[in-house]
Amino acid sequence: MFCRKCGSQLPDGSAFCNKCGTKIVYLEEAPQPQLPPEPTVNGSNEQAASALKKPLSKKTLIIVFGIIGVLVIAGLIAFLIAGALKNSGQPDNSTWPYAVDKLGVLDEDGTLTINYTNLGGKAAYPDLVNGKSYTIKKIVIAKNIMADANTLGEALSSDKLRSVEAIEVEEGHPLYTVVDGVLYIKDSRSGEPKVLVKCLALKDSIAIAEGVTEIATDALIGCDKLTSIVLPDSLVSIGYGAFVDCSGITSMSLPAGVKEIKGDPFSGCSSLTALSIDADNPNYYTADGMVFGADENGAFNKLQFTLDSYKNIYVPYNVMTVEGVNNRVESVTLDDNVSVIGQNAFFSCEDLTTFNAGTHLEAIEGNAFSYCSSLERISFADPNSVTFIGEAAFNQSGLKEFTVSDRVTELYGYTFGGCKDLTVTIPSSVT
Repeated sequence: MFCRKCGSQLPDGSAFCNKCGTKIVYLEEAPQPQLPPEPTVNGSNEQAASALKKPLSKKTLIIVFGIIGVLVIAGLIAFLIAGALKNSGQPDNSTWPYAVDKLGVLDEDGTLTINYTNLGGKAAYPDLVNGKSYTIKKIVIAKNIMADANTLGEALSSDKLRSVEAIEVEEGHPLYTVVDGVLYIKDSRSGEPKVLVKCLALKDSIAIAEGVTEIATDALIGCDKLTSIVLPDSLVSIGYGAFVDCSGITSMSLPAGVKEIKGDPFSGCSSLTALSIDADNPNYYTADGMVFGADENGAFNKLQFTLDSYKNIYVPYNVMTVEGVNNRVESVTLDDNVSVIGQNAFFSCEDLTTFNAGTHLEAIEGNAFSYCSSLERISFADPNSVTFIGEAAFNQSGLKEFTVSDRVTELYGYTFGGCKDLTVTIPSSVT
């Protein structure tokens, strides 16, 4: 204890400083703040301290970090989905408008706006939208759609579009235009229609715009309301399946300038009985419901397809190769000059029951008679004329008996695959 004035050391309990006489004043100690008691585990502070210091187990840490990881990944996925919908122009499907997968947006009034930039393949139209049935009344092609004719045409091929009453393109579209309810690709210079992309049969007849050079794949597929189609003189190419299932068409004329017909564009045109081709066309010729294509020398020696209304077919002497026939054919007889039955020529001709081959048939190519379920036998004028039978040539056919020519040296996979009741004779020439 010391004097506050002179600093001299004083005995405990002194009243005055024995050096300077200053009165000694004693101060009470300030009260100390009260801290709450430490938490206890099982009533013991020591046990609590021990529990708090104890490290988490490895299993617990794995669970904790696993939960955190799942939450982070879920958040990232949600972010990416939101970004994808934003970038593709498609909204959430919880309410209207409704995002049609890989196609565009459907509004509650029945307007389908095609704005999905990565079109490809047939679109998946839902059976219900927001739990309810729906009707598409109008199609609008957004300005960001720059797909080619075949891609967009395929995306618009669906029975769900049979109810469409109008088709439009957004104003100022750089590629597409609509004339008289028909969707075209414009010529890059003139801006006039050049490629017919899609007609949804908004009326019973159409005259395709002059200047159009191509009709795209599936362009008029399923337009069963159409009864008349007038083709322009400028037409050069007709795509695969261009007029498929246009069952109301009874006649059609192809102009002289047509250079390319892909496959059989008239399959399913059950009422088409009169198809004419301009006499000045050097590439195609038609007679008796058959369409013949010319080879590089200008000879019409390829049977490309036949009209559905012709059930019984005699392939004439000028033909060397049969490339295809309608799949409703019932009987076929080949002239002796026919030497090749092309790949897929009679594929899925389920009504074909009679087939008579000529003396010079040499090659039956792959899948030529696949799925001809009613064909039980083939009559060969010369059983040993055939030198080649392609892969799966008679796969899933109804053949009951077949003798392989001894001029055939090899049989390929599935030649007679799925022919359950077939008895086949294979010569020793086959290795």
